[in-house]
Amino acid sequence: MSSAEIAYLFRHALLRDAAYELQLPADRMGLHALALELIEQSLGGRAPEPPPLDSPDHAAAAPHVTDSIAAELAWHAGQAAKLQPEFLALQRLYLRRAADHAEAQYKPAEAASHWQALASLLAGPPRLAALRFWGVVLHQSGLLPEAESVYRQALEEHPHIDFEHGKAAILRCMGTLMRERGRMRDAEALLGQALQLSRQLGDRWCEATTLSNLGSLCLVAGRLEESEDFLQRSCALLRELGDFRTETSVLGMLANLRLRAERIDEGEALYLQVLDSCRKTGDRRTEGATLTNLGVLYASFGRSAEAERVYAQALAIHREIGNQRFVGVTLGNLGCSYYAQNRFSDALPLLLEAVDIHRQLGHRSFEGEHQAFAGLCLVGLGRADDGMHRWHQGLTILHEVGETDSAQELVSAMNRHRDKSGLPPLANPIGKP
Repeated sequence: MSSAEIAYLFRHALLRDAAYELQLPADRMGLHALALELIEQSLGGRAPEPPPLDSPDHAAAAPHVTDSIAAELAWHAGQAAKLQPEFLALQRLYLRRAADHAEAQYKPAEAASHWQALASLLAGPPRLAALRFWGVVLHQSGLLPEAESVYRQALEEHPHIDFEHGKAAILRCMGTLMRERGRMRDAEALLGQALQLSRQLGDRWCEATTLSNLGSLCLVAGRLEESEDFLQRSCALLRELGDFRTETSVLGMLANLRLRAERIDEGEALYLQVLDSCRKTGDRRTEGATLTNLGVLYASFGRSAEAERVYAQALAIHREIGNQRFVGVTLGNLGCSYYAQNRFSDALPLLLEAVDIHRQLGHRSFEGEHQAFAGLCLVGLGRADDGMHRWHQGLTILHEVGETDSAQELVSAMNRHRDKSGLPPLANPIGKP
């Protein structure tokens, strides 16, 4: 495009905005109402109301032709509502559909903005539900401190609103977030409350998903028998409910358990089963996470080329859908795989990038692990002082969040480096170097 064309377009935009501002406020609001009506008519009519936000059956809205421009329709409705309050209902309708559509298109920043705007227009149980959905999008994007703030806001408002189903769901989400932030005692207490409340309410879907979250917590804590029990019960409930998509996600957790228990063939078979299901249903988020976990399996047993292949596939998906938290996890895991092959120069930049992402997102356990591995790479490259400093930082974080098994493995790795250099093993790993 030439500079003359750019200048023309710029002047045209200014003229358009000036013409808009010259309209009297009441006329502008009327034009927005007219625009909304005409756009709806051109697309076959108004979008139907989705299921209530606060319904316990977790039903999703059916797609509609207006969904791709729902955000624009919500804006027109919001402007029209300044003069005609009855348009507020349409603003809420299209904000809800815009949020759902943005999530389906893996646009988490847009979805979070729409849920936030919708929550500001609601009261009572629907508002708590919108706050939870806003928190979930932030959570899935890896923005853990921001998600925690929204979940806490919802819990603080709950005592003034009779909505126990919403409380159970928020407790479950908050418990999962606490686990990911390394606050295991808080996580288990919150998930225990969520499980008890969901059973009292007969909310079987919330019970099933809470069981899966408890299974994941026990897996991280090394309580493998408890983890297996929770995950199997979750799968059985989800199967009864016909929620095969969520069941697929839980099967992925069971595959993680098989890997932790060194039942490698079973774990790989489950991962491949989950990948097949995800590709049939279009569940890109679970597909990406499963590829990352499959890479861990391959890397753990010396299948380095296969690990690199699936890590590359996972990174492409995580970046496509904006799953920054798993971008960090996968970069760090690939760096750890390179470290295991003594490819320290290849591993270090990946691990440092991963640490930056984990720190930004508040993902403490992975920050500690990948920081310590970056330190090991530096030691392997002959930069002992820098390496020991980073390694101690990572180890300290792992102890703070209760990841003592991971910390011990990293102590053993550092002592192997020291042994090769003719140095004695570390007597006080957490002390300052």
